[in-house]
Amino acid sequence: MADVLIVSADGGKLATLIRELDDRIADLDVSVAAGTDAGEVDESTECLVFDSGSADSAPGRLLGEVRSAYPTLPFVLLVPPEGAASIEEVLVADRTTVLRRRGDATDAAMLANRVQTLVESDRRERKLERERERFDTLFEVLTQPVVEVEFRDGVPIVLRVNRAFEEVFGYEEATMVGRSLDEFVVPPERQEEAVSINSRVQDGEMFAVEVTRQTADGEREFLLQNAVYPDSDVEFAMYTDITERKERERELQRQNDRLQALFRNARSAVVEYAYYDDEAIVERVNSRFESVFGYEGETLVGEPLDRFIVPSDERGSISDIDERVKRGEHLDEEVRRETVDGVQTFILRNTPIDTGDRVRGYASYVDITQRKERERELERTKRHLEDSNEALRRKNERLEQFASVVSHDLRNPLTVARLQAEFAEESGGDEHFERLHTSHERMEAMIEDLLLLARAETSVDTDGTVALASRAKRAWEGVRTPGAKLELDLPGASEIRGDPELLGHVFENLFRNAVDHNDRPVTVRVGVLAENGERTGFYVEDDGCGIDPDSAGQATDYGYSTAESGTGFGLSIVAEFVDRHGWELTIGDSTDGGARFEIRWQGPEGTGTNSGV
Repeated sequence: MADVLIVSADGGKLATLIRELDDRIADLDVSVAAGTDAGEVDESTECLVFDSGSADSAPGRLLGEVRSAYPTLPFVLLVPPEGAASIEEVLVADRTTVLRRRGDATDAAMLANRVQTLVESDRRERKLERERERFDTLFEVLTQPVVEVEFRDGVPIVLRVNRAFEEVFGYEEATMVGRSLDEFVVPPERQEEAVSINSRVQDGEMFAVEVTRQTADGEREFLLQNAVYPDSDVEFAMYTDITERKERERELQRQNDRLQALFRNARSAVVEYAYYDDEAIVERVNSRFESVFGYEGETLVGEPLDRFIVPSDERGSISDIDERVKRGEHLDEEVRRETVDGVQTFILRNTPIDTGDRVRGYASYVDITQRKERERELERTKRHLEDSNEALRRKNERLEQFASVVSHDLRNPLTVARLQAEFAEESGGDEHFERLHTSHERMEAMIEDLLLLARAETSVDTDGTVALASRAKRAWEGVRTPGAKLELDLPGASEIRGDPELLGHVFENLFRNAVDHNDRPVTVRVGVLAENGERTGFYVEDDGCGIDPDSAGQATDYGYSTAESGTGFGLSIVAEFVDRHGWELTIGDSTDGGARFEIRWQGPEGTGTNSGV
């Protein structure tokens, strides 16, 4: 249907007027309905024009029909110049306009202007009404408390509140309307703040401010946002509850304050870093870091961390730690770092922080240098105790062996001496005195060997320097070697670390063993053992009858001897003194079929415990 409908009993008379009206209001569709009723009016009609035709026409019936169906539809009544004045008085209200026709060309212009004005005004009002309805709906359904107020003498008087406001603040709308908003929601200690906010609102300012308000659940924090009607003292205020958010912010702030206090006052060195282009860049350090590593924070910030604290000889080996840090791993690693006191040992603890933009975190360095030294000292003490226990065990073993010797081995020559003394008293024969003298000599030799072993338990100087050649010669001179010969194969290198006295007794007992266990004069040879051009020990060998393989395993046992005049302590002394140096004794055959004793030290020459020099 038409936007503008002209109802007339005689449409033909208005043909010219309609054509001119179409030209003047091009955005509206104009049509004519013959008759005097409103049958063709519908929802699309935006303006109804009724041509009364004569002064006697009665438009009241048509207007009544229109208003019953469309109360707000604009209505224009065209009346003849001679129409009754009472018509204007009856129809002038309710969006109804009366126009008197002049009967000339001005009628179309006058009608077009009036229709255009009425339609545009109606459109604006209907738009405002729709917006008002939408706003009222929104006002009621908002989950945030909303209040509409009007300022009267500077006081915000409540006009209405939504349901959310009633629930949050605990007051029904009927209780609040007509009274000051501040009276209900502003805590006493916040009145001055409320006055300042009211002043800003009356100045037309729109803002969002955080406030504390009294609610049904006590005081809570809100974000207050306002909207002011232009050229009006009416405004809307919306309250968004931010109590939980503010509490989270305060808790985060408290945590951050504690973290910063911990960062500043930590006993360990702490650095905050962030990765840029695959490098850990310093963002800040605490005072402990500055004192430990010797750099001011201003010097370090913005610089790669590793460049300052990683020892130069370890920079090629830290890539694994860097990769793990970049992956955001928590670390607890032992590392070495360069400090003002030199390279120290630390426990590196990495704590990554997920910020979403790049790898960040905190690295703390706990100095464990003293702890490591204590651990090493404890390890040394432990080894010392173990060595002491082992020495005590050996001493106890020796005591048991000494007791056995005293109770058994010394008893035999004592018994022989006693019998020979008795025989000498009875017979007076010289042969008994000679046997008595031999028994005394054997007991004296055994006692000397026992005393020698006892002294070795308490006093050993294994750090001395011993010349092998001179020590071997001196030992040879101290042993009775009738007809025997000594050969030394010690080219150029003849010094080792060891106890000169004990090493002398080793040579003496090995020489005596070679002489006493062979029936003919022997040649004894002393030489150096070597492997891969390095000395590993020395040997003593002879060209005698050698050692019976069946008895080789017992050769170093206390009291064991295959010689009738032997004490049984010679090779035992050799084994004990070699062991006291940390060396190793091996018994075998020489190339000439005699006995060969090899003494080897542990480790490379000059570096192992009690090794050669």
